[in-house]
Amino acid sequence: MSISQQIERRRKCYMKIAKAILLILAVFLLQSCNSGSSSPQSTGEIDLTSGKLGYSGGFVDLDGDGLQDLVVGAPDASASPTKGAVLAYYNSPNGYSTSRIWEITGEEEGENLGFSFANVGDVDGDGYDDFAVGALHAVGEAPLSGAAYIYRGGQDMPVLLARLRGNLPLDKFGYRVAGGDLNNDGKSDVIVSAIYENGEVYQSGTVSIFFGGATLGATPDIVISGNVINGGMGFALATGDINGDNIADLFVGHENSVLIYYGGIDIADRLALDQTADVHIIGKSQGGGPHSGYGFGDALAFMGDVNNDGFGDLAISNWRSSGPDSSDYKGSVYIFKGAADLPHEFYESDLPRRLAKIVGGAEADTFGASLTVTGDINKGGVADLLVGAPWATGGTNGDVKVSGKVYLFYTEELLAGPLDELDTTWAARTYSADTASGEFSKTLIANTNGYFLAGAPFADKNKGKAFLFEAATGDSMQLAAE
Repeated sequence: MSISQQIERRRKCYMKIAKAILLILAVFLLQSCNSGSSSPQSTGEIDLTSGKLGYSGGFVDLDGDGLQDLVVGAPDASASPTKGAVLAYYNSPNGYSTSRIWEITGEEEGENLGFSFANVGDVDGDGYDDFAVGALHAVGEAPLSGAAYIYRGGQDMPVLLARLRGNLPLDKFGYRVAGGDLNNDGKSDVIVSAIYENGEVYQSGTVSIFFGGATLGATPDIVISGNVINGGMGFALATGDINGDNIADLFVGHENSVLIYYGGIDIADRLALDQTADVHIIGKSQGGGPHSGYGFGDALAFMGDVNNDGFGDLAISNWRSSGPDSSDYKGSVYIFKGAADLPHEFYESDLPRRLAKIVGGAEADTFGASLTVTGDINKGGVADLLVGAPWATGGTNGDVKVSGKVYLFYTEELLAGPLDELDTTWAARTYSADTASGEFSKTLIANTNGYFLAGAPFADKNKGKAFLFEAATGDSMQLAAE
């Protein structure tokens, strides 16, 4: 027997063993969950020793007072490790509270509630934005398949609207969650990715769309399937109107590219007949680094119409890209302009489609690992852009390795600069914190009032830290974990 045959024989043997172990674990979890509750509970007790506070988060009006409150995820938290939790911090006319008001914890061991979070808009039509929380390894239709919990906004305490479930073990349903009115019926729809679900091919990933309503169906109205083995369909999600028809479109990160699906009242019928994306933006190798051609589409941010041509524009990052000097993992961010007649397919190097490109500051900074759009900070007439670089050297004195950094860019200045020659020196301001190896800015999300959340989930030996910043001044406060 040749060496290659021996290796293949061993590989098949190991796969059989792994499947057997997974089956035993699945049966155990299924039995243990039969006595559990139907949704995560607010317990008043939480252990964040290794909780990874700041792994996810966002802004939503929780109590119906018209102010955007703050929710922060800690997917490895709870009195029983890795159940996960999300913590709420209220906003008031006097500002944000640094102490949590309530929390929701996962219902089962290993659920990882809080792995993802999104304000999904008004799903049930009651006038308040709702929110989704991903639980990556929750018991869905099968153990470890994942789940997404949808909660009503505008309530004093969390009220569960729906529990959406993954199909098969380790599908990672709930990896990303998002919202937007894709079918133009006046209610926001919920979008959930399962990056390892079998789509058209093995572990290609899927994106499920649940149409909004007073109640949310357990079965998705649309399932978009990836077509690349291990392609990670839905690694990033965003929505916004890019073609100028006043209907939200869907943006999906998938295998070094971004897929755009146009919204409309007929979106379900169209995708039932043909799942080909309306637009396919393809990443292309830049520089000479070994990872320069991978990771395009790992983070997305819909910016609105920043060049005042009547069409929304889209920011896309590749935190693994090389710089012009071939330095690896430097990272880059692109802003592409919308249009009514976008071509079916084009490359990120297509200059006529770009508004700007920004290259990271140093090797291994991972510039662009997170993106978010904030308000018009400098009163320049358009929304501004925040970019995270969680492996960058930062800290109070700028000398803490892998502390992480956030860059603020005034959008109108980017648009006035050279089309392909921008770097981090164009940033109007930077922000950081003393979080050695904490990956500050791994999570980065802004509201429309000039505040943003920056998470450092690996700080303090994975306990995690979360910070609220005022973008205009740089003032910040750390959110209490206790």
